[in-house]
Amino acid sequence: MSKGLRRLMSLFLALSPFWATAQQESMYTQYMFNTLSVNPAYAGTRDVLSLAFLTRHQWVGIDGAPDTQTLNLHGPLKKESVGLGLSLNYDRIGPIKETGIFGDFSFRLKLSEGSFLSLGAKGGFSRYEANLTSLNVLNPDPSFSQDVDGRLLPNFGAGAYFFTRKFYLGLSVPRLVKNVVTQSGVNTGSVGRQERHFFFIGGYAHEINRDWVFKPSFLVKYTAASPVSVDLSASMLFKQRLWLGVNLRVGDSFSGIVQYRILENFWAGYSYDFSTNDLSQFNNGTHEISLIYDFYLKNQSRVRSPRYF
Repeated sequence: MSKGLRRLMSLFLALSPFWATAQQESMYTQYMFNTLSVNPAYAGTRDVLSLAFLTRHQWVGIDGAPDTQTLNLHGPLKKESVGLGLSLNYDRIGPIKETGIFGDFSFRLKLSEGSFLSLGAKGGFSRYEANLTSLNVLNPDPSFSQDVDGRLLPNFGAGAYFFTRKFYLGLSVPRLVKNVVTQSGVNTGSVGRQERHFFFIGGYAHEINRDWVFKPSFLVKYTAASPVSVDLSASMLFKQRLWLGVNLRVGDSFSGIVQYRILENFWAGYSYDFSTNDLSQFNNGTHEISLIYDFYLKNQSRVRSPRYF
């Protein structure tokens, strides 16, 4: 890609959050291994103390393209009806950086033998920065004459998560407060706005035989004034050790996913997205890496039923 076109794409990516009436939350191709990031009711449902890290580098080759990291820690209390979690996240797109820390709480209800409904809430704050003066603007504009330095944006969210050993459905709104970011002393209106995003997630595990498990899953994201985002995934688990899968983000990308069980309680995953929209000719794809480590709690047996979610 030429330097001029690269700069044009960089400027477009940098300014798009300001012009849009709604901003998308961070997207994840491996959402099925990163559920706490979109639904607080997931906290503690793995029945172990679980640590998950994910890093995503989107649209490689385009300056200012989105870059995301998340770190989640969650587990059940002794009675296992209450789950607690802690979520850290970092997002960067163009001159904008947002770093957040949120606590997660869930309460589990037993509906029948083997089926549960978990209700969750989260609360915390994010730090918003916009280095607007670093942009090369062709025409002078007061909107880019002043940076936004470290605005703290409090927020809270809620979710519900129904699950069995082989099936799950979840509905959540991670951020309910519609924070507006403005520049002090610059009469140009808002720089950015946090919109409510609704997430609907689900999956099913079908045990074909002793060696193979088929797992389809989906994620639907909706926010006002933006197109609905739909992810459709299908994966196969071989001998409880190797996940191989694909993901289609409708109208956006096609992905390959692999996850390997390195140790009994340690998984590592990788996915690669091929853009299928108009940006396909300008980028070299998207890389995403996930790491999941389960800490077995005191007096907890390591012999458990296979966990697919």
